[in-house]
Amino acid sequence: MRIVLALVVLLAACHDDSRANDVARVRAHLERVERELRAEPMTPARAIVLDELHRYIEAEDYPTNHGGRLYTPIFVDEDGARCAMAALIEASGEHALVERVARDHNYAYIPELAADAELGRWLAAHDLTLAEAARIQPGYSNIGESRYVPTASIVGTITGGTEDGDSALLFGAGVRVGIRRITETTGACDRCFHKSVALVAEYTRSAVSSHGTTASTNQLGLALSYEPAHNMREFQWYLFAGGLVSIDESSAPGSGFGGQLGVGFSFRTTKKPLFGELVASTIEREQGRGINGGVQLGVVW
Repeated sequence: MRIVLALVVLLAACHDDSRANDVARVRAHLERVERELRAEPMTPARAIVLDELHRYIEAEDYPTNHGGRLYTPIFVDEDGARCAMAALIEASGEHALVERVARDHNYAYIPELAADAELGRWLAAHDLTLAEAARIQPGYSNIGESRYVPTASIVGTITGGTEDGDSALLFGAGVRVGIRRITETTGACDRCFHKSVALVAEYTRSAVSSHGTTASTNQLGLALSYEPAHNMREFQWYLFAGGLVSIDESSAPGSGFGGQLGVGFSFRTTKKPLFGELVASTIEREQGRGINGGVQLGVVW
C-alpha cells in the first residue's frame, strides 16, 4: 500500500511540474507581448485592454489543452479557463462572443477568424489589430497518441528503363503486408494532425520484356514509407525507400539485388483507399544492371 501511495505522489508531482512549466512558458509569452504592445501609441480603450491583460497574467488562470500534440490555441478549456483573448473579450462584457467562438472555433488561431465580423468590431472598438490579437494568443501543450495497425495493399506496376544496356518494359502485380505506426490527435480540434510510418514487405510477379524476349521474374522487397504530419487532408503524400531482390526463372535478365525509392499519394484515411506512386529502382543482375522508372497504382488498407 505504501508503494502505491508513493507512486501516486510521484505521478502527481510530475504532473504538477509539467503544468508549472507550461504556466511559466505562457506567462513569459504574455509578459513579452504586453511590453511590446505598451510600446506602441496608446489610446484610452487600448490602455484598458492592456491593464486587463496584466491582471490576467498575474492571475495565472491559464487553460489546459486536452486536444492533440504540438502547441495549439484553446479559447476555453474543459474547466472553463479562458485564454488571454477570451478573457479580454469577456472582461468587456462580450460573454456571447466568447461562448460562440468557444463553441464553433475553440482551437482556431486568431488569423483564421479574420472574417468574423463581431470579433473585428471588438478589436476596432479597443484599438487592437488582428495581428496584435494574434501576438497575444499563445499555444497550449497538446497531446497525441501513437498506435500500431496492420497494413496491406494490392499493387499494379508499369515501369520502363534499361536491362543490360537494352531498353526494357516491366509490368506486373503484387501484394504488400506490414505494420503501420500512426500518430494523431486524440481530441476534438480545429487543427488536428495525422502522420504515419510503415514497414512493409512486398511480393510482385512481373514480366520483363527486353532483348527481344519476355521473361517472368519474382521480386521481393522491404520498404519503409514516411507520411509527414498533415491536418487531415482529403489525401496525403509520402516517401518510401527500400531494398529489392529479383529471383528470375531464367538466366535472362537474371536474378539480382537492388533498391527502390519513390513518392506517392494516398486516400487511405478516406472511404476511397487508393494510392499512386512514382518509383525508380535499380537491380544488379547476373546479365547486367537494370534501371527502371514508372508508376504504381493500387488499393491500400
